[in-house]
Amino acid sequence: MITDLAVSDINQDGWLDIVACGEWMPISVFINSKGSFSNKTDRYGLAKTNGLWNTLLVKDLNGDNIPEIVAGNLGKNTFFNAGMKIYINDFDNNGTEEQIICQYINQNYYPIVDKDELISQLPYLKKKIVKYENYADARIKDLFTATQLEESQVSELNMLESTIFIRNIKGEYEGHNLPEEIQYAPVYAFAHHEEEIKASKGTFYIGGNQYLVKPQFGRYDASKGWSLNYSITEDKIEFDVPKMLGINGQIRQLEIVNLKSKIQLFIGINNQKAIYQ
Repeated sequence: MITDLAVSDINQDGWLDIVACGEWMPISVFINSKGSFSNKTDRYGLAKTNGLWNTLLVKDLNGDNIPEIVAGNLGKNTFFNAGMKIYINDFDNNGTEEQIICQYINQNYYPIVDKDELISQLPYLKKKIVKYENYADARIKDLFTATQLEESQVSELNMLESTIFIRNIKGEYEGHNLPEEIQYAPVYAFAHHEEEIKASKGTFYIGGNQYLVKPQFGRYDASKGWSLNYSITEDKIEFDVPKMLGINGQIRQLEIVNLKSKIQLFIGINNQKAIYQ
């Protein structure tokens, strides 16, 4: 499921390319060859970046004319983790596809939903898992046939950290995790203030949170927005300690506006009035 798109000249040929992100998919690059697009995600070293991505900032941050990719992910303060898989198939042949998310434990995959939720989605399984104890140790391959699983669309999570990707000398994007504080909650918005482009220094403003989460997982609300100074040297990046912005709510948009007297940061928050700092 695509959550954000950005356009930028990734290969510096004068044609705008597309960078896409989404849930259960990698940061994806589509190169524009005079109006015809081709998927070059592998070519740019991004094949193993499947995540639960929310937002992108694609911009040249160090003055070398090659855009960096800053991507907001679900973060690490969550039930989800790398190695989880999702199986998508019409398991009960009723014309509607179901999605079964599984966690990886001792070299086996187990559904993360509880028994009642799974049966409400797939009632025919009630005969197979009559008791809760039957379901407690049930692997995905115990619940569905080998054919069902082979025919499923399967995707695996590789990473959940919000990350900046910088091109290395091989021409591939290499991931650098944002500081641990940023990983406390999902990131949904970036703004960038360029201080010294020749010195490759600047500031990211970062916001997120997500309240619409099932009670069994708990809502993701550990962020109050962040200000993060950085500096880039060649293909390496260093961060200062993040500074909290002190903003409550689900931040979904950040915009920097240059006023006559000062630079203002405008913040869009779900179900609240826009504010500024």
